[in-house]
Amino acid sequence: MRKPVRREPQAATTAEFLSDSSGLPEKIELVKGVIGPYSNAGKLTLLANWGADDVVRLTGAQIWRVALAAYDKNETS
Repeated sequence: MRKPVRREPQAATTAEFLSDSSGLPEKIELVKGVIGPYSNAGKLTLLANWGADDVVRLTGAQIWRVALAAYDKNETS
């Protein structure tokens, strides 16, 4: 069962993190510099474990502002 993505990290047990429902692949590969493959469920599992605040802090807020502005533009088109 996936945990919702929240601002703070969401602790997961080892069983939850490694379960089939987490969406994480059994094997992770590096293809052309991209780690994966990750399904959308797997991506959400990782984000929930880190928490949105840490993701923004680690990557920088500006990249999220640009991404959200592009998303908003596409949603209103």
